[in-house]
Amino acid sequence: MDYVIRVFKDKKPNIKMLLQYGFEKQENGYIYKTNIMNNKLTLFIQISCDNKITTKLIDNEFSEEYVLHLVDFADGEFVTSVKHEFESVLLDISNRCFKKEVFKSYQARQVINYCFEKYGDSLEFLWEKVDDNAIIRRKDTNKWYVALLMVTKEKLGLEGEEKVEVLDLKLQSQKIETLIDNKTYFPAYHMNKKHWVTVLMSNNSNCEEIFRLIDTSYMLAK
Repeated sequence: MDYVIRVFKDKKPNIKMLLQYGFEKQENGYIYKTNIMNNKLTLFIQISCDNKITTKLIDNEFSEEYVLHLVDFADGEFVTSVKHEFESVLLDISNRCFKKEVFKSYQARQVINYCFEKYGDSLEFLWEKVDDNAIIRRKDTNKWYVALLMVTKEKLGLEGEEKVEVLDLKLQSQKIETLIDNKTYFPAYHMNKKHWVTVLMSNNSNCEEIFRLIDTSYMLAK
């Protein structure tokens, strides 16, 4: 996979942070330029209005585009250093100006916004090798009260191997028993089934009901 695509995969730009970083607003998006390799090359990074990211390196001595850093088999001390500096700049921008956006359904976004606006808590991606699983925890106890996961339907007992977004919440055992219908509410995936329930994020999900369950989960994470 192309490095530019890989480093910005499932991420959305924070416009305020882009401007603070040094990006300039243009009619068709935002552009940033910086010199690398002791001013031998100028790196241009453009982010379009639909968040497509393109890069260009210009050799300052010859005013020509430099492309060897994009060639897999190109080696040598200079081109290796160019690749390293090029990738370092992109990674820094990705870390400082972009936020991860794995969960894209309306219901999942509502959950994320609710936890942030009410409790000031944000998603944490704890597992490097499983980058589509995240948790939200209380600041005072450090305990989880929300887990957002991407799982295949078959792991919920449904037909199909496509991935869906699910929400794990901590609830009282009696409440869990009344909720489970194996359509929207399921026995907890990857959690203690006595104390947790899994909610399928779909158009059938009732956001207001989910918010009430999040409040309960938060309370139980004391």
